[in-house]
Amino acid sequence: MSERAEPITDGDSEGQFRTLAADIPGAVYRRAAESPWRFEHISDAIEKITGRRSGALITPGTLADVPLAVPEDQPALRAAIVHAVSTGLPYEIEYRVRHADGTIHWVRDLGFPVPDGSGRWASIDGVIFDITERQQAEQALADSHRRLKNIVEGAHVGTWEWNIQTGETVYNEVWAQIMGYTLAELSPTSIRTWQTRVHPRDLKQADELLQRHFEANCPSTTAKCA
Repeated sequence: MSERAEPITDGDSEGQFRTLAADIPGAVYRRAAESPWRFEHISDAIEKITGRRSGALITPGTLADVPLAVPEDQPALRAAIVHAVSTGLPYEIEYRVRHADGTIHWVRDLGFPVPDGSGRWASIDGVIFDITERQQAEQALADSHRRLKNIVEGAHVGTWEWNIQTGETVYNEVWAQIMGYTLAELSPTSIRTWQTRVHPRDLKQADELLQRHFEANCPSTTAKCA
């Protein structure tokens, strides 16, 4: 049976917060456990994420009255906090914040309710990480895939993707049409779908090229490596 937390005094709260904040590469916070869940403490790392000093986010009547998330993401953030204080379970949510310079930053917010000695929630402790670079990389990858998909569809070429570990292989409809089938007629598909439709002589050469490629002796699996 887990022990209940001791009541948290103001001095304890400040000391615990600063100790926690010093060792975490993100903006560590403590917010009130009741609506509107204002920050009671937040580490200086928040300035890099938002362009705003920590004091501006905890002083009533200033930026503390403005929710950290952009308006479109505020309902989801509120719902996550409400669920946490209703169940006692931690929350993890990603949302956007507007930096002081006008740019949008993506953050990951992890918070958990902290009980006091009477069984009520004393606060919500958590940390906010800036994940903007990761989001930008994922968006760039998605854009690249979308452009490639448009090119492939425009060129009307057959494609296939092979998971070497599982043997799972995904073909597009054009590939199936080149083989003289519909994709539905070939399902379920695997690497065998291709292997059984290649001339035995060509399959032998293909297997040799693939093996050389896997052994890093050939940068591609074209006939130039033969």
